[in-house]
Amino acid sequence: MAKNTTELDDALKQVLLQHKVASQVDIRQRLEALGYEVNQSTISRALKRVGAIRLRDAQGQPVYRLEAETTQSMSAVRAQILSVESNGAMLVMRTTLGAAGWVARQLDLENDPKILGTIAGDDTIFIAPASALEHQKTLDAVIEMIRTPDE
Repeated sequence: MAKNTTELDDALKQVLLQHKVASQVDIRQRLEALGYEVNQSTISRALKRVGAIRLRDAQGQPVYRLEAETTQSMSAVRAQILSVESNGAMLVMRTTLGAAGWVARQLDLENDPKILGTIAGDDTIFIAPASALEHQKTLDAVIEMIRTPDE
C-alpha cells in the first residue's frame, strides 16, 4: 500500500517508541505488518528524517531510538558512560561500545560554554576545554552534567 512520507514517518516513530528494534530488517517487518511497502533505502531515509539513532541498550544489544526520546533523559547518557579522565589539557570519556558518537552529541547539545568541542570514536570521546587555563572547570562541568541527581 502506497502511503505518503508523513504517514510513514509517523508509523516509524510509533514502531521505535513501542518496540525494541535492533535492525532495519526488524523495522521493515514491523512497517510491512502495518501495510507499508518499504525497502532498505526508504527506511534509511526515514530514520534520518525522524532523527533516529542506533545505540546499545544496557545489555549491550543494538537498538534504534528517537534522538528526541533519548535527549529527554540524561540518565540514558549516564548509562552509556564508563569513565571520565583528564590529563590536564584534555578530557577523555570512555563509553559503552558504539555509544560515543551519541553521547558526544548529547554533550554538544548542552551548549556548555566551557566545552569547545568533542570528537568521538566508537567508545571514546575527546572533550576539548574552551580554555586550557580553565580545564578543571570544564572537568567539573562535565561531571556535573553526567552525575546522578542523588550524588
